[in-house]
Amino acid sequence: MMIAISLFMASFFTMFAGADEYKYSYEFIGDDYYDWGKYQKAIEYYDKAIALDPGNAGVYISRGHAYSYLHLYEEALSNYDKSIELNPENADFHYFKGNVYCERNQYVDAALEYSRAIDIDNRHIDAFMWRGHSYYFLEQYEETMSDYAAVIELIPEHFDAHYYSGLASNAMGKHKNAILYLAKAINLDSKRVEPYYEQGYAYYSLNQFEDALICFNHAINMNPELLYVHYFSGLANNALGRYEQAIESYAKAIELDPNYPAAYYEKGIFYFYCKEYEDALDQLDIAIDLNSEYAEAFLWRGLCYGNLMQFADALAEYSKAIEYEPEYKYAYYCRTSSYMYIGKIDEALLDISKAIEIDPEYVDALVLRADIYIAIGLKNAALKDYERLLELDPENDDLREMVESLKDELNEEREYEYWGDRGCK
Repeated sequence: MMIAISLFMASFFTMFAGADEYKYSYEFIGDDYYDWGKYQKAIEYYDKAIALDPGNAGVYISRGHAYSYLHLYEEALSNYDKSIELNPENADFHYFKGNVYCERNQYVDAALEYSRAIDIDNRHIDAFMWRGHSYYFLEQYEETMSDYAAVIELIPEHFDAHYYSGLASNAMGKHKNAILYLAKAINLDSKRVEPYYEQGYAYYSLNQFEDALICFNHAINMNPELLYVHYFSGLANNALGRYEQAIESYAKAIELDPNYPAAYYEKGIFYFYCKEYEDALDQLDIAIDLNSEYAEAFLWRGLCYGNLMQFADALAEYSKAIEYEPEYKYAYYCRTSSYMYIGKIDEALLDISKAIEIDPEYVDALVLRADIYIAIGLKNAALKDYERLLELDPENDDLREMVESLKDELNEEREYEYWGDRGCK
């Protein structure tokens, strides 16, 4: 009915109008169709308006918006470019073009357009926010924080600027800063659930599990359907030794999304620590069925088989983990242990050396390789690993004593060989 009225009024108006009035009526009808979500029809009228007045930058912008809603991004960009050509000093035109690049995940180009908008208008809040988002997706977090800070300086009570500063701080590993930003966001709007669970994640990352659970529970009370919050509640409860609550949280996550592999994975680890290896394998199987390249799940399957003394199966699982994550140092470490159990010393040394190559400060791997060297009589090689361990932990008196003892033992062996050889002569 509204469209019919609009068309009638436009027809009535254009009966008595000249060319200038026609172009405006076409634009207005296009705007009406745009507002009603009839984007293709809106484009038809914008086409007519542009045919009458090719220099109207605003119509190009409107037509660009319509194309953007239809996901016809090249056409949208072409229209925005034309509007910028006609009016290069309009900050919004660059901002709109940046939005299209964001829709296409072209964040470098998006940031460039937002920068152009800011150069024209250094108080353009939306351009600062979306340039910050673009930098976030590019993992350029310092630039992200700078843009959000610019918004906060212009509008100190800007919820999104504080909230997204919290997200960026979490991404940077600056979790204490994240907590402060998110607390400010909560103060600005306590009815928004997002800051609570992001703050919970910050506390979780700081190993402050009780505080994390307070935040997670608050978020769940506001919205019980938050899959990831139930999952992280499980992790926090698990870290606190509240295993039944952890399992309940994982079960709730699975109820919300039966295809969420991480929840099955965590249940598998829980059963592993309960020494219920068959149940653990069942859960890990489901996780792998849902994510066939889940390297961590293959690793834990290997650990289950290892504890069941099924070393051939354990080796196969560790090898799968390495296939999907070639720099997975823990997989090499665990595979080393299985090789040792079946007496494949050469393979064990290759694997443990690879683990140390990936992480030269991997203490457990250095200890294991030194122990292997001792077991096969390569004491000089073992000494080098123990000395490296002492470099990493110079205050370890027991390790220092072990190094000195091994040096004395090697010196005695050298003296024995020397005098033994001379005695034979």
